[in-house]
Amino acid sequence: MVCSSVSFLTTSHCSAEFTQVLYIFGIMELSHELAQAIWSPSFVLQYPHLRTQYCQISPVGWDASGLNPRNRVNALHSCGALRWRIDGGTYGTRFFAAPLDISVVPPLRIDIFIPDVPDIPRALRDSLDASSGVPLRKSDVARTSIARHVCRALDMYCKDNPSFLSNYLKLPFGSSIVFENIPSSLADINITVVPNYYLEWKAPSLKTLQTAWRDILSPEQWPLIIDLMDLSLVKYLHDTVALVRIPESVLTTSDGLAVFKHNTEDFEDLLHELKFLLGMPPHPNIMPRPLAIVTKKSNFGGKQAILGFLLPNFEFGSLREILPSRRASGNLKIRQQLSWCKEITSALIHIRNIGAFYSDLRPDNVLVSVENRDRGTAESAVLCDFEQRGNWYEWCPPEILYAQYAENMRKSEHSIDAKRTWDDLLTYSLADHGRAASRNRAWSSMSPEAQEKAMVYCLGLFIYCVFEGQSNICGNKANQFT
Repeated sequence: MVCSSVSFLTTSHCSAEFTQVLYIFGIMELSHELAQAIWSPSFVLQYPHLRTQYCQISPVGWDASGLNPRNRVNALHSCGALRWRIDGGTYGTRFFAAPLDISVVPPLRIDIFIPDVPDIPRALRDSLDASSGVPLRKSDVARTSIARHVCRALDMYCKDNPSFLSNYLKLPFGSSIVFENIPSSLADINITVVPNYYLEWKAPSLKTLQTAWRDILSPEQWPLIIDLMDLSLVKYLHDTVALVRIPESVLTTSDGLAVFKHNTEDFEDLLHELKFLLGMPPHPNIMPRPLAIVTKKSNFGGKQAILGFLLPNFEFGSLREILPSRRASGNLKIRQQLSWCKEITSALIHIRNIGAFYSDLRPDNVLVSVENRDRGTAESAVLCDFEQRGNWYEWCPPEILYAQYAENMRKSEHSIDAKRTWDDLLTYSLADHGRAASRNRAWSSMSPEAQEKAMVYCLGLFIYCVFEGQSNICGNKANQFT
């Protein structure tokens, strides 16, 4: 089942207790909460709560049964053309959606949020296959029954509220459409539109950043400035990435497309990556500096708020998809594997030579660039994602892993005394806002030599994945539910 995902529990629970944990996973429906619990070491603190849920599980009566015709959802597959498109989602509770009845939709990042699986009536969980969407991330989400039910509800909401689509374009960036409940009848679904005024208010102005970052480039050296409303959404690729089309009158690219990098939760990571890319000396295997800065006129004082930036579009995607696909088809060639590994090694050396570090190495963050040459096409690896928040646990060097575990456990404790217990395991102070920055203390607090050793460890794991044709060093713990 998910033994490898919770193997760390064996050190703190007896055999009988551990067996019960696995049994719970066998009968509990997959949910956002359960996925997050398994992925995080703080599961050992959440286990009593999940056990309580398990104890409440009882046989389903006829009134709550999915076999009862009264509880069925009708016409999921024959309801005509849907007027909303779902591009992806996260953990089955957040969908990346866009209306199809607006000819040009800017990437406003207005996502759909629904209740977690345990909060959906038991009679509907099977008919809507609610748990199946939890491990899905990309367009596969759109084929689930729960996604179609959500789209039908949005269609009805737009029909009942004719002004909604015209007001949609006026919503602040990062707003939400929240489903308060998931009943079988569309007429009984309560939908709330939540404008996110705070995000635009918090967004830094262009003038503020140009003044603060004058040490790395003058205002004249900044990339082109593009208004968010001039961009046309093609597809949401991730919760922080969207593929957009740019008018030729504004910016010319080879295919008219670019990737819009943004963040609807916090600007700290986004601005860190922007500053890093703007100050990074060019390298053929590192993401180039942004094509443009994306701004939007805020409703608060009319400031020109920075919401993200545009990067080149690498249409072949990342090694996460390419490696297993080519391995399965027998097209993963040793010459290309060697080339990718040499190129990423060169990129990491370049980063170290400027006194920086890279903490996020894995196939997801290595894109493939294809060039047409005299002797055919040539592929090269390009390192991306410089938020430097830290890597997945399975990609962390041991000296990093224990610190990230300790910080995760500390956040899950409620009492100050319990938090101090975890503080004692750390070699740095959580109150230190100097070199050991609050955003990635485990990496930032290390000496340059230790950072380099940690990068070499990650590089070794990456090379292993490349030559084994794997997308990850081991199964992602948040997705091991088969």
